[in-house]
Amino acid sequence: MEFAILETDGNLSVMKKEHKQTASKVNPASTSAAPAILPTEVISDGKLNRKNIAKLNVKEHWVEEQVHQSGLASVSDVFYAELQKDGTLYIAQK
Repeated sequence: MEFAILETDGNLSVMKKEHKQTASKVNPASTSAAPAILPTEVISDGKLNRKNIAKLNVKEHWVEEQVHQSGLASVSDVFYAELQKDGTLYIAQK
C-alpha cells in the first residue's frame, strides 16, 4: 500500500504502490495538465491553492475551465478539487 485516506463519509481509499497497480493505457494527448506524482489539492473550500497549482505547472485558467465544464458556476462552488495522477481533475461540489 502506498497510502490510505479515511474519507469524510467513512470510506477508506487505498492507493497501491506503483509496481502493484494494474497497467492501464493512458493517452497523454487527452489531458492538458501535467500528471501529478500523487493526487494533489488545487481547490479547498472554494479557494484555489495557488502554491500547489504552481508546483504542478498547471494554469489557474485550466482549473477554472474544468470547474465550468463540470457544471459549476465558479471555483467558490467547489468544496474540494485535486489533480489526479492521470492528469484529470476530481471535483467535489459544496
